[in-house]
Amino acid sequence: MKQHLIGLLFVGAFCAGGEQPSAPACRVMLSNGDRLSGQIRGGSEKTLELTVEGLVDPVVVPFEALARMMFSNLPPASAPPHRVWLADGSRLSGTLASLDEQSLELDLPGGSKVRVARASVSAIALDPETSSLEPVAAGEPEKLYATGGDRLSGKVLKITGGKIQFNAIFGKVQMPIETISGISFPQPAAPEKPQAEMLCRASLINGDQVTGQLAKVTDKGISISSAAAGTIQLEAASLRVLKFARAMQERTAVCLASPGKVVVFTTDGKTDWEVTGLQTPRRVQVLEDGNLLITDEAARRVFEIAPDKRVVWEKAGLQSPVDAQRLPNGNTLIAEQNTQRVVEYDPAGAAVWTQENVPNPMSVQKLTNGNILICESYRNRVCEYTTTGATVWIYESQSNPTSARRLPNGNTLVCEPGQSRVVEVDKAGSVVWRRENVSSPTDAQRLDDGNTLICESGNNRVIEVEPNGKTVWEQKNLHRPMAAARL
Repeated sequence: MKQHLIGLLFVGAFCAGGEQPSAPACRVMLSNGDRLSGQIRGGSEKTLELTVEGLVDPVVVPFEALARMMFSNLPPASAPPHRVWLADGSRLSGTLASLDEQSLELDLPGGSKVRVARASVSAIALDPETSSLEPVAAGEPEKLYATGGDRLSGKVLKITGGKIQFNAIFGKVQMPIETISGISFPQPAAPEKPQAEMLCRASLINGDQVTGQLAKVTDKGISISSAAAGTIQLEAASLRVLKFARAMQERTAVCLASPGKVVVFTTDGKTDWEVTGLQTPRRVQVLEDGNLLITDEAARRVFEIAPDKRVVWEKAGLQSPVDAQRLPNGNTLIAEQNTQRVVEYDPAGAAVWTQENVPNPMSVQKLTNGNILICESYRNRVCEYTTTGATVWIYESQSNPTSARRLPNGNTLVCEPGQSRVVEVDKAGSVVWRRENVSSPTDAQRLDDGNTLICESGNNRVIEVEPNGKTVWEQKNLHRPMAAARL
């Protein structure tokens, strides 16, 4: 007889006493915070079925009980050649098969295809090195970018057989698809979102995202019904994490230097849970399973802690650690100020990569291309390095920057307390977005909906602002907030 997880007492008892598989294919977090690991056996249009070690019968979980599903798949060795951005924020990679007046067809890895309405497409990257494209305002002509740097305004008539037909101001032209780096379309209206309690977002190992309703789960993968692209089949081997918007109230983790603790606040300002007894918590990263990765500078350690207060990983004896990032391969990247270096440690705590001579690193981020983004406060700059130490990009700041984060669109979000602002800069170093009059910003995070979470230490608060700068959420009356992250 199959066991349905309708009640919560059984799940809590299992998680407390059951034996976890050594290498689970999937870890599931439920809407009440409980977790279990197992192999996906199958499912239906309403349930997920898991084979769990230690249980004879399969476990059936209703979709409405899901909060997150995490998969242990590693990133691919190479990315598909093309990427498409849609109006609902979805990103899909594959090989562009065709584009006409009505629709776009993309061949996905694994042999499946997806067809989307042309009106739902906001941009197409045809060069793997193209991570972002300049948006086009509604009513403006489409923009076509050549690999050599040229740009044309007009309209794409057709893409087929490896050729692009384009209607420019001087007439119609045809060119090979490999000579084009990308196409920007007038910003389409965002499609009507499904009910919040039904919405989910699938993040894939190649960096893609698909937003919509979870339609079906099988042992081969999942189906998501997207308002922009219809029903999309995603292979199990391509999945990284599924997040369900309805399952958990949004929470924000905040590092408070005095008293030393990290507090997880709900949207109404109440404390959900906290980690106390810290010395100088500088950064916090929310991991995909809901655990927190905390950098405690004065205690000379970085550690991972679960909501039930179990420390599940720790690296101690560091030299003034100021930032840390858990990587997809399970390693942890740590910036150490006293030794002026950035080190990648494996789960056993052994150093597997080191970059020396980094003056006063304030933040560190390993990018999807394998490079390292480091905020070098004393040098008033943010630098992107290869793993061999070669500099490939620099943003020269006018004040000691305290944090820098590369965004999915290829731009970089930087905190500049000396100028009382948070800025988004493009590859050329030009400011494309800013929030002024921010008192001592120490950390910032771009959220999935386009809003920005800012730790405003000078005003003892954390705020969430819309792209137009309007504050839509605030956690105030904090004491020396140093960093914040949205769960």
